[in-house]
Formats: sequence, structure tokens, C-alpha cells
Amino acid sequence: MTKTLRPRFIAADSKIASMKKPEDGNEVVYSGNILCLQFTYPLTRNAFRTLRSHRKTGGFTRRQLVSAVRRAYHEIYRRPSYFGIWGHSIRDLFFDGLQRIGKTSNLYGVEISS
Repeated sequence: MTKTLRPRFIAADSKIASMKKPEDGNEVVYSGNILCLQFTYPLTRNAFRTLRSHRKTGGFTRRQLVSAVRRAYHEIYRRPSYFGIWGHSIRDLFFDGLQRIGKTSNLYGVEISS
């Protein structure tokens, strides 16, 4: 498993069909059954989501991860004052990847650019 998972610059507000190579969506990019995500940008209060794999073989595909991050950001943006969203509309955000926090953790920070 790689330390950083890169989905190829997906807009946090976009549909999954906008991936540059849609066939890459079925690639398993995380082999574990549980994945915890930490959202920090552009928030003053961090948000966390725990994902559980529903695949028979376990793991998460690129499409599942991108979809989960997109859904989470839509949930976060429905509560702007709670999370302290600053400076950006959801349409400004691009999902760059996931970065593992710690060496053996299943906690990954969501990397976002604008």
C-alpha cells in the first residue's frame, strides 16, 4: 500500500464521471476494510468520517474513495458555521489525494487544493 493515494485532481463538487480515465475508477487503491478520513481544509474545525468496505474482497476502489470524499464535503458544506468554513465555495475545491497520518494508522488526511 502506498503512503499517498492520488485520484488525479477531482473537483470536490464534480460527478465521478469527470475522472480523466474512468476505467481507473475500478482500481483498488486501498486494501483495508476500514478507512478513517480527516478533513481539515478549508475548515477551522476538523471533520472525520469512517468508511467501511462493502466489497466481498475488501478494500476501496478509486471511484468509491472519490465518491466518499465528495459526499463528505457536501455534508460538511451543509453545516458551514459548525465546521467554520472559510474562504472557499465547494466549487473551488479539488481533491488531490489522501495522506496517511502516522506510520501504521488507517487515518488519512484528505488533501485538497483550491
